[in-house]
Amino acid sequence: MHDTLMTAAQPAAGPDRISADDRLFLQLRDSLCLAAVDYAGRPEIVHRGGPIGFIRVLDPHTIAVAEFDVPAEASGYAGPVALFLADYTLGTAVTVHGRARTVPLAAVPELVAVLPGNVRGAGMGAERALVVAVDTLVRERPVSLPLLYSRDAVHTVVNRLRTRAAGAA
Repeated sequence: MHDTLMTAAQPAAGPDRISADDRLFLQLRDSLCLAAVDYAGRPEIVHRGGPIGFIRVLDPHTIAVAEFDVPAEASGYAGPVALFLADYTLGTAVTVHGRARTVPLAAVPELVAVLPGNVRGAGMGAERALVVAVDTLVRERPVSLPLLYSRDAVHTVVNRLRTRAAGAA
């Protein structure tokens, strides 16, 4: 049994391709957790968030993430990383393993084009991007996640119910 598990966990011969479904899943996220090794060789996990669209799939093997409110003295990432992206409304997630490099945000026009004007540059601090060359992409279904809904989604459902209740009265 142990040997079977080890064999199943071996990485594929080449990098995984990001499918159309994966692209949609990734680009609809508004947050992720990033695991990396810092400059001193210590493991670190950080949260990154932004408006929907702050994560873009650039091609079938590359993801870019706008980095907001990162201290200027933070050196960025270069090397192996893992990204954990969850859909808290469905309880599903994706884990990405790859190699990252930090670049100026302007170097990723596909990302700049979809960010609202009020979050680019000064103000929100979107000055750089993390570009990840994907090695493996693992679809985690189902995952033990708390189910969470955005304020807008809750308001939409409540307003529909109010409208329906007013029509029935």
